[in-house]
Amino acid sequence: MARRSELAGLMVSDVALAHKTIDISKQVDRKNKDETKKTKTKKTRTIDIETNVHPLIELLVAEAKGGALLHMPPTEESAELLRKDLWTVGCRRKELHERDSTRTKIWFHHLRDTGLTHMAVQGDFPISIQ
Repeated sequence: MARRSELAGLMVSDVALAHKTIDISKQVDRKNKDETKKTKTKKTRTIDIETNVHPLIELLVAEAKGGALLHMPPTEESAELLRKDLWTVGCRRKELHERDSTRTKIWFHHLRDTGLTHMAVQGDFPISIQ
């Protein structure tokens, strides 16, 4: 599972469409957002592109500007943008959009938790999930 700073650091050159893989070897530097640095582990991780996501990755590669694969909005705006996008595509359960004394609105870290849960359910090795 890629972290937000790693996703922001992905370049078109990190994607191997023919092999259906993405290499994650760097992340955006939090201190200087215009630069990248090695990931926390300093190791390159090669991840497979899921079949259902492959068309999206192809589109991102084709439309990438400046070599960056994704445009990542500032952290403080991303959760609100996510909720707006969910609303637009019809995901309107109040549990995703409203806050009360027992829950918070959805934000990006919840997606990471969900992704890790799906990895565990499909039987991925704990080291891969870690």
